[in-house]
Amino acid sequence: LTIVAPKDTDEFQEMLKFSETYAHPLAIRYPRAGKMIFPKSGQPISLGKWEYIHRANEANVTVLAVGERCLTIALKVLNNLMEKGVDFNIVNARFIKPLDAEMLAQLQGTIVTLEDNVLIGGFGSAVNTHVLQQNLPLSVKNFAYRDEFIRQGGISQLQKDYGVSCDEIEAFIYGVVTAEEV
Repeated sequence: LTIVAPKDTDEFQEMLKFSETYAHPLAIRYPRAGKMIFPKSGQPISLGKWEYIHRANEANVTVLAVGERCLTIALKVLNNLMEKGVDFNIVNARFIKPLDAEMLAQLQGTIVTLEDNVLIGGFGSAVNTHVLQQNLPLSVKNFAYRDEFIRQGGISQLQKDYGVSCDEIEAFIYGVVTAEEV
């Protein structure tokens, strides 16, 4: 089963076109809101390939964000941290399964996975497993929901309650980057 999460409604349409010629089971996970439109990469959808949304020179932190909500959080964190002189990579991890093993092998330093899903059995778990199995010299921090019943509530409040908000992610990335400078 191939699992994808488009970054916006334009990419959702591209994935639907991709699915027309894809001869295997494909699940497309998308948010109900679909409010953001991100810049087009100009690259066609290719099986298991991610794309950079923001690429920083010699950054030692890369955020692998799945879907519109998580990319929006990653960009907010980037804007806040750039005011403090901190820059990092943001990747649209549009293929949850299969992972972009080629890109993972090229990354360095710390990877932050960000998903609007539970961690256990999700994207972050798959990245952890891949990094360990391939013996990649990477540190990984996952931001995802705990494996428990999620109560009803507004998205931003639930993200804060479960540790998947801008504040926690910003603090973590800032801590990693400033620790490297010491």
